Amino acid sequence: MLSGDSFLDMTHKFMPYKYYDSIWPEAPYGPIEGNIWSQLVYDYSATYSPNPDNPPFYVDLPVAWPSGELIQEVWDRWLAFDPVVNVHDRRLAFDPVVNVHDRLDNLRKLSGILLDAGSNDDYNLHWGHGLLSHYLDQAGIAHESTENPGNHGGRANERYQMALQWLSQVLHGDVT
Repeated sequence: MLSGDSFLDMTHKFMPYKYYDSIWPEAPYGPIEGNIWSQLVYDYSATYSPNPDNPPFYVDLPVAWPSGELIQEVWDRWLAFDPVVNVHDRRLAFDPVVNVHDRLDNLRKLSGILLDAGSNDDYNLHWGHGLLSHYLDQAGIAHESTENPGNHGGRANERYQMALQWLSQVLHGDVT
């Protein structure tokens, strides 16, 4: 996982509020060209809380307008994709179908897990990677966690090369 979404309560929850601040007092109505907050919120909502019954943008936003109230049901849908939540059982109370221990057992079956983020990540994803690494350690799940001196994407080519080298070692059986 290279600078992957993780620890959404810290790294993503603030984004709808930044978006709402950027358009105040207008109500949200889709992504706005040149407005990074609107684009991020609608992109993430399309990924984590799509809703084919909610035209014209077919997403559910996790924060109510204009009150700013967190819509827990929608936020829980986002959290269901958070790797930090998925390895830490106290946050899975909203998911009665999936047992966190099954998820951990599945992670133990993997040939390798790599976490890599820049120490100056623009979205603070290094904190999510660090917490995920901590929970993997607690669960006794082998993994490699690296932090590079970059930001979110400034060293992308170098990090892709590093990840491909790591993957080739895993596929060759040189990493445990």
